[in-house]
Amino acid sequence: MTIESVHPEYTERQPDWETMRDTYKGQRWVKEQGFKYLKPTSGQVLDGVLTNQEPGKTTYEAYRDRAKFPNHVADAVGVLVGVMHRKPAQINLPEALEPMRAKATRKGESLEQLLRKINEEQLIAGRYGLLADAPRTGAVPFIVTYKAEAITNWDDELVDGPEGEFVRRELNFLVLREDTFKRGDSAAGPVFDWEAQRRFRIARLVKNEADAETGSKLAPDEEDDTLLYATFVEYDEARSDVVVPKMAGRPLNEIPFTVIGANDLNLTPDDIPLLGLAELALSIYRSEADLRQTTFMLGQDTLVVIGEEVDDNGEATQAVTRIGAGAKISVQVGGDAKFIGVEGNGLPEQRRILADDYNQAREMGSRLLEPRAGQAESGEALKVRVTFCIASASRATRRTWSGARSGRPATAM
Repeated sequence: MTIESVHPEYTERQPDWETMRDTYKGQRWVKEQGFKYLKPTSGQVLDGVLTNQEPGKTTYEAYRDRAKFPNHVADAVGVLVGVMHRKPAQINLPEALEPMRAKATRKGESLEQLLRKINEEQLIAGRYGLLADAPRTGAVPFIVTYKAEAITNWDDELVDGPEGEFVRRELNFLVLREDTFKRGDSAAGPVFDWEAQRRFRIARLVKNEADAETGSKLAPDEEDDTLLYATFVEYDEARSDVVVPKMAGRPLNEIPFTVIGANDLNLTPDDIPLLGLAELALSIYRSEADLRQTTFMLGQDTLVVIGEEVDDNGEATQAVTRIGAGAKISVQVGGDAKFIGVEGNGLPEQRRILADDYNQAREMGSRLLEPRAGQAESGEALKVRVTFCIASASRATRRTWSGARSGRPATAM
C-alpha cells in the first residue's frame, strides 16, 4: 500500500466521475478521448485504425468529426443551478466570521460563489469536500475545496457510546490529492515553463506521542490520550513537517473536513444525479456517428466499369477516370459503366432511435425540476430541497471555527 492507494468506494465510483467530467466539458473534449466513447467500425479496424495506419486513421477521424455530441450535461447543470440561485442565498454568520462572506476560500471566492460551486459539483459528481484552514497570522479562517476525485482515501470508523452502542462515525484518517503546476524559477529560461507537481495532504487523528513515520513530537503531554488533528503534505517524494493546527491556542480534536454529497454529508460517495443524462448523451453521440456515416455513404456511390476504358480512338487507356459534370467515360464495345451505392433501408429506423434519445434526454433533465411524490413545489422549495446539505455543512464548519474570535487561529496547512 502506498500514499496513492485509494478507498474501495473510490475505485467503484471513479469511472462514473470520469464520464461526468468528460461529458460536462463538451463536444471537443469528448471527441479528443477517441475510442473511449466512440469505437471504430469493423472496416476501420481492418484498415489499420488501431495501429494509426491509413486509410483506417483518416476514415475514423472523418467518422468521429461528422458526429455531433449534445452538451446536455452542461446545459442541465446551468439550468438547475440557475433555478437554485434565482434569489440570493440567506447566509448568517457570527461577527468574527463576517469577512468570509466576501472571501471564503483560499482562491478568494465569496460564500455565494462557493455555494454555486457546491451545487455544480453535487450535480456533476455527487460529492464535494470542504476543509477548514486558517493563515498563520490573522483571525479569519478560510475553506479549501476538493473535487470528488481529490478525496482519494479515508477512514470514518464507527464510534461506540454507552454499552457499546454505535452512535456516530468519526473521521480519523483522510488523504486529499492536491496536484498542481509549478513554474520554474531559474533565470536561464525555465521561468516560462510549467511542470506538474504530485502532491498529497494527509490528515489524521493521533495520540500525544512520537509520530511513527516522521519522529516528530505531535504534542508535549504524552499522558493525555485525547486524539489530536495532525496533518502533513507529501509532494514529489518529499514530505513536510507534521503540523498540529491550533484554535485559540488549543489543538483540535477532530479533522475539520466535511463532504457534501448529493443527498447527505456522508463520506460514502452518493449516486450522481446527472449520470443517466451523461450516458444518454454518449448514446446519442454514437447514434449520431452511425446515422451520419450512413448518410455519407448513401451520397458516395461507387462507379463500376465493365470492360476496358478506351480513348477517342478506341484504344485502351490507363488514364484516371473522372466523373461529374463535363466528364466523359468511354468503354469498349459491349462494356458498361454504372454507379452502385449503399441501400438506405435502415436509415428511417436510425433517425427514429436518435429522435427518441433526444426526447428522453430533454425529459430527463426536466424531471429533476418536478415536485416529488406528485406534490406541488414552489421554486423556493426546490432550492431548499436541493441545497439542504450545504446549510448543514456550513453549520458544521462554523462549529469547528467557533473559537476563532477568542484566540490565535490554526496554523496554516
